Amino acid sequence: MTRKGRNAVPYTLALGALSFLYLDYPTTSRPVAVPLPANLPRMLAAAGPSCPLPVGKQVKAVGAFREMMPVFRHPRCINCHGAFDIASEAHEGSEVVEKSGLDPQALLTAQERKKLHESCGNCHDNIEGHLVRRQLNDSVVIEGWLIAPPPMRWTGKDDEQLCMLMKRFESTGDKFVDHLNTDHREIQFIKAAFHGDRGLGAALKGKPEAPPGTPEELVDKAQKWVDLVGKEGYTASPECGCVMPKIKLKIHHTWLFEVPGGLPSRQSSEASFEVSLQPVKDRPGYLEGQFSLNRRIDMTLPRNCTGNGNVKERWLLKALMDPKSGSATIWHTQLDEEPTGQIECRQGGGTGKMGIDPGVLAGTLGAGEMVIPADSTSKTVEASELDTKESLTITVLEVPTAP
Repeated sequence: MTRKGRNAVPYTLALGALSFLYLDYPTTSRPVAVPLPANLPRMLAAAGPSCPLPVGKQVKAVGAFREMMPVFRHPRCINCHGAFDIASEAHEGSEVVEKSGLDPQALLTAQERKKLHESCGNCHDNIEGHLVRRQLNDSVVIEGWLIAPPPMRWTGKDDEQLCMLMKRFESTGDKFVDHLNTDHREIQFIKAAFHGDRGLGAALKGKPEAPPGTPEELVDKAQKWVDLVGKEGYTASPECGCVMPKIKLKIHHTWLFEVPGGLPSRQSSEASFEVSLQPVKDRPGYLEGQFSLNRRIDMTLPRNCTGNGNVKERWLLKALMDPKSGSATIWHTQLDEEPTGQIECRQGGGTGKMGIDPGVLAGTLGAGEMVIPADSTSKTVEASELDTKESLTITVLEVPTAP
């Protein structure tokens, strides 16, 4: 086998049922730890219509959400969302938790959640909106410091799952931005996070450790993400604007070799196929795929000659979707075997035979790199060398979300 050119470089389903658990769980049963399903991304991806955004805009939206992750992953944020066990010895208030007899990691009734948190304000009393009362039902009111209930735990979720989780709990993009900007005009947990003092009184707070940036910068990043997703994208499938789109490439390649007066005087071949790309292990953002085909060689011959020709090929393709620009960089390598077939000519009662010249396959587009902008779906490159002309078009196609 000969190589042509150079090598190429290169989650409404469970949460729909659980969303009302943000503060209330209408049951009198004992606390039961309920883990989120392992196939959460697939469950979410199966809900709702497909994403209406172009592939490039989806990629840019995913990148925009990732810009908020340094804040969401910071201890001041993620600790209240599942990373810090308030029943552990690392928590100075663990004795209060132990006396409550409740498991903070479990799904609790509204009354149980009130009992668990009612003493938290003794230490975490330095928080704006502390006296705001949140009416859960006719008999239960919770105020002051709280930890997030299980449906709002962020631990064990990657960036895409966390994005989908937040999207499910806020029905519109405007509400998501408002949440980060005003905390729904209730207890100001987000502002407390950026103070870095855990809402503790002056004698307890210690040295502040705030997330990177400012609350205003976080809101600006949230608005950027919401603007990219748009109203239609936000209410479409949960993965829209959160998950890198699955793609496949459509390849259309032609070559033409002409030698006037030669035998044959013209040889050409055209190939068109699609390749689904899969993520590359240990290389985030990279996708790869390959496709094998046996393409026919068409020939222009004198009347007294007949011929046939085929060549087996294997295309290796890799792609990198750039979250900042939304563009797709495609690397392609074309591997050919020696062509098969022959030309047979009859003249004067005799017959002559000859094989296919492998030299006709020596083009210039068999390997290389192509950047397809976010505002485009395809790109075509052409090249010619001596008597050979080639054209290669690569089109980025989205793989629709399975119904």
